[in-house]
Amino acid sequence: MQSVFNVNLVALSDGVPHLLTLKRVLEEFITHRQVIVRKRSEFELREARAREHILEGLKIAVDNIDAVIETIKKSKDADTAKVNLMAKFKLTEIQAVAILDMQLRRLA
Repeated sequence: MQSVFNVNLVALSDGVPHLLTLKRVLEEFITHRQVIVRKRSEFELREARAREHILEGLKIAVDNIDAVIETIKKSKDADTAKVNLMAKFKLTEIQAVAILDMQLRRLA
């Protein structure tokens, strides 16, 4: 016994509506998922690399905790402390800001 039914597979392909076959719908879906997964993976990789960069700076701060605290205490304000940390420990601005934003008890 056979059943026959009609399906209207109109879908957007490259932003334009097309009447697609079932095979073409599946191909478009797979292509779409590949693009989405790639974009998500690239985003997560960028986020992980940014976090790694900050953690490298925090490791430098922990390894030299006494000198870092002394540098911060001797600085007149946060901007001066940031510049001094960057110069003394070869940190980037992002790393220096992360160190200054952290509470001292979390560094120790």
